[in-house]
Amino acid sequence: MSIKTTGKGKASRIIHDKDFRILQGVFHTEKFSDLEKKMLKELSHSGCPLPSGRFASAKEYYEWLQKAREKSVDPYNFIKKILTSFGLDPKNRTYQLSLAWKMFFGKDTAPIKFLSRIRQNPEGLWVKIEPWTKKKDLEDFWPTITHFQKELTGYRGKEKPWETFERDFQVYILYLEVEKETDEGIVRDPRGSKSIYANVANHPKFGYISDKYNLDEDNLPGIISRCNKYFGQLNLL
Repeated sequence: MSIKTTGKGKASRIIHDKDFRILQGVFHTEKFSDLEKKMLKELSHSGCPLPSGRFASAKEYYEWLQKAREKSVDPYNFIKKILTSFGLDPKNRTYQLSLAWKMFFGKDTAPIKFLSRIRQNPEGLWVKIEPWTKKKDLEDFWPTITHFQKELTGYRGKEKPWETFERDFQVYILYLEVEKETDEGIVRDPRGSKSIYANVANHPKFGYISDKYNLDEDNLPGIISRCNKYFGQLNLL
């Protein structure tokens, strides 16, 4: 089986890396929901409405995209504006494709290009599947593929999913709201403490979160620190 540069050999998987988690956070905000609704409304007014259940296939999407461009409508302009509003690089192709997958197909994760062209700083391998290639050929060749994977830019081993994401993100959004209140001179702690953690713990919303997830003030620093790693540079509110 020969290895050549072609775009045919692709597989989909979810990679729980920093970009994935940044976008996961973006997708969970009310701000994103509002911007998405605005985009849908503007596309509809432009004569390019999206189907109610979004696109069921890439073929359906590309047919719609062709019609949109014939009307001088570029859907990626909306995507770039959304990225900019969150403080993300609007030219970042990973972010663009992930938002497109979310907004046009209704999926939280975009297909990851598992096999891609080798360059001076390689990001992946492209494998051409010949008409006569058998499943066993792929299985036999797989150890070679995994060997070269380790030499690719961005290679990473197995990564665990963020199992407490829903909990942590709720806490982080509340933290940002309380941080804003603190800047405005609002103190919720009955002792008058200006500690951000004390004020989060005394916010009415935290009572609900605490009961649901069995949290207290001592849990806040670790949760907020982890979220800051991924979302600290974003404008989530």
